[in-house]
Amino acid sequence: MDDFGPPRDISVTERQLLACFGVEPRWLDPDVASWYYNTATYTVALDPWEIVFMIQPSCRDVRLTIRAAGQPWFDLSATAVKDIRVIDQPGVDAIEMILDERTQLRFQLRLSVHIELTHH
Repeated sequence: MDDFGPPRDISVTERQLLACFGVEPRWLDPDVASWYYNTATYTVALDPWEIVFMIQPSCRDVRLTIRAAGQPWFDLSATAVKDIRVIDQPGVDAIEMILDERTQLRFQLRLSVHIELTHH
């Protein structure tokens, strides 16, 4: 597909994100019925961490903000990511973002907060 074609779908689903984060998202526009065309923000408090994950599925835009004890710890804003997936393994709540052909970011919520950035 060329860059001028329609956006392709991402792998992650609304249901997978709900299961991974364990919280209902806050919607940018509550009147938009489609998850795909809305903006969802998931906020999770895991003392001392606060994780805020925002996704616009139709554009493949994401923002990940992590605070530790109220202090900024990590902030990522990415547009038109290649893909987003929930890692479906027992006892692991993790999300993998394919930022481009060579760069991936994986963050894990439980059992502890962990971020891994891979660049090939």
